[in-house]
Amino acid sequence: MHRKKFGSVRRSLPAIGLFVASFGISPLPTYAVTMDVLGVDGSDGVNGSGGTNGGSATATLPLNNDNTSSAKATGGQGGWAGDKYLGVGVINGQPSVLGSGGDGGSATADGSSNVLSGSASVLGQATGGAGGVAAGVGYDGGEGGDASAKARGMSGGNGSYYGVTARAVGGSGGSSYFGDGGNGGSAVGASSGHFVGFGNASLINEVVGGAGGTASYGSGRGGDGGVASIGSTYGQQGSGHLSVRTDAIGGNGGSGYSGASGGNGADTSIVDGARGSSNNSLSLSQFAKGGDGGYSENAFAGNGGNALSRLVQTFWPYSERSVSGVVTASGGRGGTTSTGAAGNSGNATAYISIGTDHFGSTARATARAISPSTPWVLGGKANADASASSRGVGFAEASAYAAGNGGHANASSMTNHSFEVGSGTARRYIHPVIKAGASAQVGENTANASDVAQQVNSVAMTGFSGGASKVLPNLSGGSNGIEAFSYADGLLSSGQFDSLVNGHNAIKASFVAGAERRMIGTGVIGANYSEFAAGQRTYTGSAQYSYTLDQATDVLLGLMDFSGYDALNPMALDFSIANAGQTMFSRSFITLSDARGFFVNNAINLGSFVGQVDLAINFSLTADVSQGAAFSYLLAAGSATIAPVPEPSQFAMLLAGLAVVSLTVHRRVRRP
Repeated sequence: MHRKKFGSVRRSLPAIGLFVASFGISPLPTYAVTMDVLGVDGSDGVNGSGGTNGGSATATLPLNNDNTSSAKATGGQGGWAGDKYLGVGVINGQPSVLGSGGDGGSATADGSSNVLSGSASVLGQATGGAGGVAAGVGYDGGEGGDASAKARGMSGGNGSYYGVTARAVGGSGGSSYFGDGGNGGSAVGASSGHFVGFGNASLINEVVGGAGGTASYGSGRGGDGGVASIGSTYGQQGSGHLSVRTDAIGGNGGSGYSGASGGNGADTSIVDGARGSSNNSLSLSQFAKGGDGGYSENAFAGNGGNALSRLVQTFWPYSERSVSGVVTASGGRGGTTSTGAAGNSGNATAYISIGTDHFGSTARATARAISPSTPWVLGGKANADASASSRGVGFAEASAYAAGNGGHANASSMTNHSFEVGSGTARRYIHPVIKAGASAQVGENTANASDVAQQVNSVAMTGFSGGASKVLPNLSGGSNGIEAFSYADGLLSSGQFDSLVNGHNAIKASFVAGAERRMIGTGVIGANYSEFAAGQRTYTGSAQYSYTLDQATDVLLGLMDFSGYDALNPMALDFSIANAGQTMFSRSFITLSDARGFFVNNAINLGSFVGQVDLAINFSLTADVSQGAAFSYLLAAGSATIAPVPEPSQFAMLLAGLAVVSLTVHRRVRRP
């Protein structure tokens, strides 16, 4: 194998080292070329004068036909206030030298290649230089150097794999004694590729903001984290699979010691950062993370950065047979402290909407939003929304996950003949979590949606209809247009009990008057025979709650209200309550009046529980004519006045803090 190599290049300029390389390209496709460029370090200062700035570095690799191409650039480090080898110290409460730190040098890398066959890769990598150390009141640490990276790939023949990667890392800010730490350097990356004839190809764009510098002594603060940004990232694949991934991580705030505060983490935003098209399959991924807040020993810790990841994939020149997308937003964690004030975690917002117009295609969308929360750090809001669509006899699936101090999770998916929606409110640190899922099927069309949250609304229908209300619908006049639905709310307080049981004296009387009542959840479950249905079908809704009780407590299910219609025909309604998959209570109804008598103002004592509780409420309608029914309920813990149902057997819980709302719609086939 032939190989071209450009070794490390370093200029001897005092403040800047700049190298731009251009060269001829051999036509042989098996060559490899590597270019590494280093900026010169800044000079250290003497007492009273700061360090000089580090030199910048630029590596530019023109379009070539080498199978392995790499362009790397690293900025020089900023000079220190004093000799870095002797260090900067504090003697009798005073710094040993005075002066600012020099800024780190910037770095720019640009790589590109054009390959006809085999396996190929191209890399553009840039790393900003670190800021220099400062000492003295009013003297700040040097700023981290900025970094910019680009990578481009093209092909026109037959190959197995082509990988294009751009990677940029901002330089870290310099530390300071008695001053402020330097801010981290910014980072930006961009990549593109046109892959005709290659079986598989990938585009990767990774950017990381530089960390803020540390501050020690006095009233200074750590430096703020550097911003990470995604430039244009787009790929086009002619016949194989294309993967496009963008990651942006904001720089962390610098720490503060001995009276200094922590710096803030950087906000991070990716909007349509991962784009592509393929005549076969396409996968898209975006990850955005806010920088963590800086620690403070005894002052104010820094706040975590906010994170936004948004992707809307419209129909591109090709019609993918399969498309999937995942967007993740993670807010930066708030800074911690020993004896000071902790910072707050950043908010997180994730949104994705993808689809394809290829007949019989598959589309999957996932949105994840996370804002860290601990007993010492307050989590921010976490909002996640996901939508997927496909055409014809296809498959669409959407999932949304949210975990934070507040927010919501939404998911929806749609095929040519099916539609479903789910929504909810995001996880808090001390509350139960609800997972909602929905599925609907007509013939070969299937759609699924799921949410993880504390408030969940999930709807399944095989015929398109408008949005559903989150309260008990009035079905006395017929269907509300939804085939199966389950709404669950886990964000409740004990004070809401009285308002919920107002007018339901039997439920209220089932608890000892004046005793503490702990609300677990409330919801609505129902089903309707579809206007598009033919023959017998079964529609099912369920709500599953997992909760932790710290002492032995009765758990009661209060059945509040009921609504339904029967078209003057017998009904087949089934209701059950399960504990870890084992049925505790079940009841079937063949008339509407029997069901109404059971589901209105009725309480069921499920028994005494301690520790983790796992309860599932199941309801189904089997019909071949226009019929429907729905009921509302509450789930609460407290001292009961009524006897329990037969005590359930002991069970082992493997998962805590999870409640599930699920819906299924399927066709039951009669056999002759």
